[in-house]
Parts: sequence; structure tokens; C-alpha cells
Amino acid sequence: MKGDIYQFELNNQDHEKFSLEEYRGKTFMIVNVTSDCTMTYQDKKLEKLYQKYKDQGLHILAIPSSNFNTVSGQNLKHYSFPVAEEVSVRGKNQHPLYDYLTHEAPEAVEQFYSIAKKAFIAQKMDEGMVTDVLWNYEKFLIGKDGEIIQRFSSEIEPDDSRIARAIEGQILF
Repeated sequence: MKGDIYQFELNNQDHEKFSLEEYRGKTFMIVNVTSDCTMTYQDKKLEKLYQKYKDQGLHILAIPSSNFNTVSGQNLKHYSFPVAEEVSVRGKNQHPLYDYLTHEAPEAVEQFYSIAKKAFIAQKMDEGMVTDVLWNYEKFLIGKDGEIIQRFSSEIEPDDSRIARAIEGQILF
């Protein structure tokens, strides 16, 4: 896909536009979040991950999504890292950032295969599922050079050693 990750703009929770250019030269993680999902327990783990590595240069950007019949945007100001306005992470209204992310990193570690995915297939809503974000809390780790280091499925929690190793491989060098 043409361009780089820094070309994209989002709005913050106060509806103010910001550019991913702010992250140039930094290691950062983009995570689609929600306030109403069985996986919101990952919120505390994301915060803990951020607190552990922020002084070493890790940034996290939470991006709410309601693509999975969940409610987003409520109660998300509890994070100490930035939270964008809600965007669509898949489908015909997919935000260009997520189109870029899913094309540049088409496969996630531990590809998510859940009851939800089976339901998508049963309803013939699985077109493009090979690269789509499949659920809340999918994570994209971006290196200082703007390249996607790794894509982690929702099942890989923020305290997973694979995430720690990938982050440490970026921030320690």
C-alpha cells in the first residue's frame, strides 16, 4: 500500500484532529478498544504495559471501535495514554489507517478464531477475514522507523511475553 503510517489523521476524544506524524521516530502500539466487551479486562493490562515501558519510549494509542456489536467511546478516558475518536476497523466504512495496517500486516500472531468468527462465517460476513481485524483489542506494534513490527490478535494479551519481547527489541536499541 502506498504511503506510510505517518500520513494518517484521527480525532481525539475532544474532536480535535491529530496526525500520526506525532509518533515519528517513536515506538508505538495501536489498539482497537471498546467499553463494552468481554475482553475489557485487557484495559488494565494495557495500562500496566504502558506504565512499564513509557519511560523507555513506548507510546500507546487506543482507538475505539463498535464494529463487533459492542459499545465504544464510553468510559475510555481512564487511560493515561491517548484515546482517539471511534472509527470503523473493518468493512466498507473501514478507516484508511486500518486499511493500511491490515494490508501491511495481514496476519496476526495467534490468529483469532472464536465463536464470533464462526458467526461471521455462518452469516456470510467473512469476506476479507484473512486480513481483517477480527475482534476488539487487536494490537499493532509500530517501530521507530514507522514499520509494523508485529500484529497481535485479541487473544494475545498485553502482558504476553511475546509482546514484551517485541517492545524490548525496539526500545532497547
